[in-house]
Amino acid sequence: KKLKNYLVKEGITGKEVEITGIDGDFKSSLTAYHDFKEKLTNLSLNQAEKECIILNVTLFGDDKAILKQRLKKLFPELTEKQRDSISKLPYRGWGRLSKVFLEEMEAPAPETGVLFKNPVIPGYNPDPSICRVGDDFYLVNSTFEFFPGVPVYHSKNLVNWELKGYCLNRRSQLELEGCRNSGGIYAPTIRYHKGMFYMITTNVTDKGNFVVHTDNIDGEWSDPAWIDQGGIDPSLFWDEDDKCYYCSTGILDGVRGIVAFEINPMTGEILSDKHLISEGCGGQCAEGPHIYKKDGMYYLMIAEGGTEYAHRETIQRSASVWGPYTPCPHNPIISHKEYKKSEIQATGHADLVEDANGSWWLVFLGIRRFSHALLHNLGRETFLAPVTWKDGWPVVGYNVNGTIELVMDAPLPGLED
Repeated sequence: KKLKNYLVKEGITGKEVEITGIDGDFKSSLTAYHDFKEKLTNLSLNQAEKECIILNVTLFGDDKAILKQRLKKLFPELTEKQRDSISKLPYRGWGRLSKVFLEEMEAPAPETGVLFKNPVIPGYNPDPSICRVGDDFYLVNSTFEFFPGVPVYHSKNLVNWELKGYCLNRRSQLELEGCRNSGGIYAPTIRYHKGMFYMITTNVTDKGNFVVHTDNIDGEWSDPAWIDQGGIDPSLFWDEDDKCYYCSTGILDGVRGIVAFEINPMTGEILSDKHLISEGCGGQCAEGPHIYKKDGMYYLMIAEGGTEYAHRETIQRSASVWGPYTPCPHNPIISHKEYKKSEIQATGHADLVEDANGSWWLVFLGIRRFSHALLHNLGRETFLAPVTWKDGWPVVGYNVNGTIELVMDAPLPGLED
């Protein structure tokens, strides 16, 4: 806090600063930081632009190619020579100050969007699923052995979330007698169709997969409609003809994968033959499936690798809801397995949503590891990343390699001018 006060409030410009309680390493870092700011002065940038560049250098300084790409996106008015100059400036001496700037700096990215912090729902909020109704977004999470079950969050901008209530708040909906640690409710999905909200999930302690519904998100949800299908992580998808399709993990004819069929979502009645539509894209534990439709193609998105450090999200597409599905050539679309220096790890189990402006977003789980070890203590949290589409496939974030950051910028919906 003393360091922040000197940098932000008192506007220190000297190269050497005595700060009580700050050791010599921080003083040398501060010196290096001011050297960097002085060099930026020669580029004729305003203060907000300087601070935005400093933030991006802090995030991407180890990868000059990504840094230059980010600078080109954020500052199209910069010349190639200026971008080269910035990418070559020494910053390592003040890299340890990154948390101060990431947590306290308020300078927005010019024109391109708004800075937001991940996770958007911190703490124990795993397996997010999301839907949109008009300008409102609703999100649910797993609750396992805890009661009440399946929280419902509401947001207008995908970043500021308010707890509205719980889908499962009666014993007739949620039986947990004899529930083991990490038993109970697994991976819910929330969907909205023609005036009705649906939440489908698995109670591994009770009778398995079921769906509940309500026409009032602030009111009570129905008792469960149980579904005669094993496996976990069920999801619902409505096609243009109003047919509703179910998908989840399962075993069909001795083969483990993703099982799909037509369903009555009000009663749980199975209305078609069961189909094994995918065995995944090569990773273990193919689970958390969701089906979407965009530009006439069906997309099947799956979590793979297990919900640990090899966690990832893959996607496939097909001209038919039953397949065959072709994997995305740049799978996984999100994974931090090879991004070990990031505080964010175990990314996956995701859901896609399109906002009213036509922008796409991904919510997914992740963990924040300790700086000194591959350990964490806050559980699996809910993260957000912008999505663009290229050649008919989703591209997550702006690093082009399926990784995301603690601070990102994107054109968030629902923000006042």
